[in-house]
Amino acid sequence: ARSTWKGVPFGKSACDWQIYATLIEELQPCTIIDIGSWAGGSALFFADFAEMLAGSCFHKVISLDITLKSVRAVAREHPKIEFHECSTEHFKELFTRDFSSDLPHPWLISEDAHYHFDKVMPVLHSLMKPGDYMICEDTSVQMQDWFESNNQEADPGEREHTREAIEQLRQKTQVLREYCNRQ
Repeated sequence: ARSTWKGVPFGKSACDWQIYATLIEELQPCTIIDIGSWAGGSALFFADFAEMLAGSCFHKVISLDITLKSVRAVAREHPKIEFHECSTEHFKELFTRDFSSDLPHPWLISEDAHYHFDKVMPVLHSLMKPGDYMICEDTSVQMQDWFESNNQEADPGEREHTREAIEQLRQKTQVLREYCNRQ
């Protein structure tokens, strides 16, 4: 989806906007964790909507990505957004018990980074509490199959990069299945 919030790009469709707005209004999250900052549009959207719909209970957005080079100034300057340059491969080094204890619950977690989900999920699973809510984006097997069958990148390196990204999404879907099927 090619959409913007306050002029900052973020990969959410109009349907996504509505779902997230509804979740923010119903959940009343104190902390929103945005995994996959990109340009900062999602973090900005989350902060603005949480201030509007959750009011004084809203504390802040924690947003992270492997690089913050693309994060726009308007997002960086928002007083309720805290950006962290952190690979999801090293997620546990940021989300320590000490760091997490300063993030009031309930949490709304948006996982949209796609890489190293097998490292992210155990950490979140150990830190989440009843009432927290997690959204894992791009886990549709049909979507993954479509991307794989339509991977027509001209450059062999780009084609391989796309194939690896699809494999990461498939692994994310499998990790979610395993956690959802636990008794």
